[in-house]
Amino acid sequence: MASELSQRINEMMVREMDRLGEHVLKKQCYELAIMPDDIGQTDLPKLSKAIKEATSLFIGKDKATKLSKGILKLLDEKHLHDHEDPASKAKRLREAGDAYKTLGALDGALAYYNQALEKAKDARDSSEEARLLTRMAGIYRRQGKWGLATQLLQEALEIAKKINYTEGEVEVYRGLGRVHWRKSDYEKAIDYFLRQLNVGVIEGAEAVSYTHLRAHETSLHLVCRLLLE
Repeated sequence: MASELSQRINEMMVREMDRLGEHVLKKQCYELAIMPDDIGQTDLPKLSKAIKEATSLFIGKDKATKLSKGILKLLDEKHLHDHEDPASKAKRLREAGDAYKTLGALDGALAYYNQALEKAKDARDSSEEARLLTRMAGIYRRQGKWGLATQLLQEALEIAKKINYTEGEVEVYRGLGRVHWRKSDYEKAIDYFLRQLNVGVIEGAEAVSYTHLRAHETSLHLVCRLLLE
C-alpha cells in the first residue's frame, strides 16, 4: 500500500493532469531511484524539481511551477537533518536549495545553500563546498550583486584548483564569464569562457565546442551568447 505522502502527491498529479499525472510521477520516481509507493521526505526536493521540468511541456510553466511548489510544501525541514553524517546533510540541504532555485524562490534557495555549506565544511567535503559556493554565486549574479558573486566564485576556484576538481573549475569559469557578460565587460567574459573551454577540453569535461567558437569568432557578443547556452 502506498504511503500517505505518496498518495497525496499522486492525488495532486492526477488532479492537475488526470491519469497522465500518475504516469509522469512514476516515471520521475524511477529516474530518481525513488519508490513511487514509498516517497520519503528527503525525496521531495529533487522530486519537486523533476516534476516541474517534466510537466512544463504538458501544462505550461506556471501550472508546473504551482504543482512543484505544492509538492515542496509537503517538506518537513527537520527530516533534512535526520542523517548523522554531515556530508549527507549537506547533500540533502543542497537538493532543497536546488528545488527552491528552480521555483525562482532565490532567498529560500540561499538559506538552504548556506546551511549546506556549513555541513560541507563540517564534513571537510571540499568539492561540495566549491559546488555550493558556485550555486550561491549564480543566485547573486541573478540579483545583480556582481561583487559578491565574483568573491564566491574566486573562493570556489581556489578550492577546485587545490583539490584538482576539474568540473568545479569549469563551472567557476563559466560563472565568472556570465558575471562579466551581465556587466557588459565582454573582453573579460570571453577570457573566462575560453578558460572554461580549455579546461573542459583538456580534462574531458563537458564544454562548448570549438566549432561554435570558430564559426563566430569575429563577434564577441555572439560568441558570448553561444557560450552561455
